[in-house]
Amino acid sequence: AIRTLRKPIANAIKKRAIEHDLFRARCANFAQWWHRVEVRLSVHLTGHTVTKVQPLSEAQAVSAGADILGEGVVFSIAALLLFAENRYSSAKEVIKQAALAEKNESQTRRITQLE
Repeated sequence: AIRTLRKPIANAIKKRAIEHDLFRARCANFAQWWHRVEVRLSVHLTGHTVTKVQPLSEAQAVSAGADILGEGVVFSIAALLLFAENRYSSAKEVIKQAALAEKNESQTRRITQLE
C-alpha cells in the first residue's frame, strides 16, 4: 500500500517545488549537497580523489531534491506505521498474557477450594 502512495506523494512534492521559489531553492540546495556527497563517496571508494564536483542543473537539482524529500516522507510514514503496529501488537500481547494469568489464578483458586 505504501508503494502505491510513493508516486503521487513524490509528484505532489515536485509540483510544489516547481511552484514555490523558497521550496524550490531548498530542494535544489539539498540535492546539490546530496550530489556532492554521493559523487565524493563513490569516487573515494574507487581509490581516487575529487577536487571539484560538477553541479547539477537547476531543473535536475529541483527534481532530485523533490524526489529525495518525497522518498523521505514515504519512509517516515512507513516507519511510523511499523512503530504503531509494533506498539499495538505489544499491547495486545500484554492483554493476552494478563487474561491467561487471570485464568490460571482462577483455576488455582478453584482447585484449592475443591481440595
